[in-house]
Amino acid sequence: MVFSTTNNAYDVAYRCAGPRGFEQMFAAVVPWGHYGSSRSRSGRRPDQTTDPQAEVLYPSDLPLDHLHTIATPDEAVYESVFGIFANFPAHEPEVAITPEAFL
Repeated sequence: MVFSTTNNAYDVAYRCAGPRGFEQMFAAVVPWGHYGSSRSRSGRRPDQTTDPQAEVLYPSDLPLDHLHTIATPDEAVYESVFGIFANFPAHEPEVAITPEAFL
Protein backbone atom coordinates (compact mmCIF):
# COMPACT_ATOMS: atom_id res chain seq x y z
CA MET A 1 0.00 0.00 0.00
CA VAL A 2 1.06 3.55 -0.70
CA PHE A 3 -0.27 6.45 1.32
CA SER A 4 -0.90 9.86 -0.25
CA THR A 5 -1.19 13.00 1.89
CA THR A 6 -3.82 14.51 -0.41
CA ASN A 7 -5.68 13.64 -3.59
CA ASN A 8 -3.23 11.49 -5.56
CA ALA A 9 -3.95 13.52 -8.72
CA TYR A 10 -2.16 16.55 -7.25
CA ASP A 11 1.53 16.81 -8.13
CA VAL A 12 2.29 18.03 -4.59
CA ALA A 13 0.95 14.86 -2.95
CA TYR A 14 3.52 13.15 -0.76
CA ARG A 15 3.41 9.41 -1.47
CA CYS A 16 5.15 6.81 0.63
CA ALA A 17 4.64 3.16 1.58
CA GLY A 18 4.67 1.74 5.08
CA PRO A 19 4.42 3.40 8.49
CA ARG A 20 6.24 6.54 7.35
CA GLY A 21 3.65 7.14 4.62
CA PHE A 22 0.76 6.47 6.98
CA GLU A 23 2.13 8.89 9.59
CA GLN A 24 2.70 11.60 6.97
CA MET A 25 -1.07 11.68 6.31
CA PHE A 26 -1.42 13.08 9.86
CA ALA A 27 1.40 15.67 9.66
CA ALA A 28 0.87 19.15 11.10
CA VAL A 29 0.76 20.65 7.59
CA VAL A 30 0.55 18.96 4.19
CA PRO A 31 0.73 20.43 0.67
CA TRP A 32 -2.60 20.43 -1.09
CA GLY A 33 -4.01 21.30 -4.49
CA HIS A 34 -2.24 23.83 -6.66
CA TYR A 35 -0.47 27.18 -6.33
CA GLY A 36 1.41 26.40 -3.10
CA SER A 37 -1.69 25.70 -1.01
CA SER A 38 -1.45 23.69 2.19
CA ARG A 39 -3.75 22.24 4.84
CA SER A 40 -3.13 22.22 8.56
CA ARG A 41 -4.47 19.97 11.29
CA SER A 42 -6.48 22.88 12.70
CA GLY A 43 -9.92 21.59 13.67
CA ARG A 44 -9.14 17.98 12.69
CA ARG A 45 -9.64 15.14 15.17
CA PRO A 46 -6.63 12.92 15.91
CA ASP A 47 -8.23 10.06 13.95
CA GLN A 48 -8.70 12.20 10.83
CA THR A 49 -6.06 12.81 8.17
CA THR A 50 -4.76 16.36 7.81
CA ASP A 51 -6.32 16.62 4.36
CA PRO A 52 -9.75 15.00 3.94
CA GLN A 53 -8.66 13.97 0.41
CA ALA A 54 -5.77 11.79 1.66
CA GLU A 55 -5.76 8.40 -0.05
CA VAL A 56 -4.60 4.85 0.48
CA LEU A 57 -3.51 3.41 -2.85
CA TYR A 58 -3.78 -0.34 -3.22
CA PRO A 59 -1.70 -1.75 -6.11
CA SER A 60 -4.00 -4.54 -7.26
CA ASP A 61 -7.59 -5.75 -7.24
CA LEU A 62 -9.24 -5.54 -3.86
CA PRO A 63 -11.90 -8.19 -3.24
CA LEU A 64 -15.20 -6.96 -1.88
CA ASP A 65 -15.84 -10.12 0.16
CA HIS A 66 -15.36 -8.39 3.52
CA LEU A 67 -16.99 -5.08 2.65
CA HIS A 68 -20.20 -5.01 4.65
CA THR A 69 -21.17 -1.32 5.02
CA ILE A 70 -20.55 1.90 3.11
CA ALA A 71 -21.16 5.14 4.99
CA THR A 72 -22.53 8.08 3.01
CA PRO A 73 -23.02 11.67 4.21
CA ASP A 74 -26.42 12.32 2.63
CA GLU A 75 -29.24 11.05 0.42
CA ALA A 76 -27.58 12.13 -2.86
CA VAL A 77 -24.38 10.18 -2.22
CA TYR A 78 -26.43 7.26 -0.89
CA GLU A 79 -28.32 7.05 -4.18
CA SER A 80 -25.08 7.20 -6.20
CA VAL A 81 -23.38 4.46 -4.20
CA PHE A 82 -26.50 2.31 -4.18
CA GLY A 83 -26.67 2.66 -7.98
CA ILE A 84 -23.04 1.66 -8.43
CA PHE A 85 -23.53 -1.56 -6.51
CA ALA A 86 -26.47 -2.47 -8.72
CA ASN A 87 -23.71 -3.48 -11.16
CA PHE A 88 -22.34 -5.99 -8.64
CA PRO A 89 -25.35 -8.18 -7.77
CA ALA A 90 -23.15 -10.90 -6.25
CA HIS A 91 -22.07 -8.52 -3.52
CA GLU A 92 -24.44 -5.95 -2.09
CA PRO A 93 -23.10 -4.24 1.05
CA GLU A 94 -25.32 -2.19 3.28
CA VAL A 95 -25.31 1.48 2.28
CA ALA A 96 -26.07 3.77 5.20
CA ILE A 97 -26.59 7.50 5.54
CA THR A 98 -24.32 8.43 8.46
CA PRO A 99 -23.36 12.11 8.32
CA GLU A 100 -21.59 11.83 11.68
CA ALA A 101 -18.90 9.69 10.03
CA PHE A 102 -17.86 12.72 7.97
CA LEU A 103 -17.48 15.32 10.72
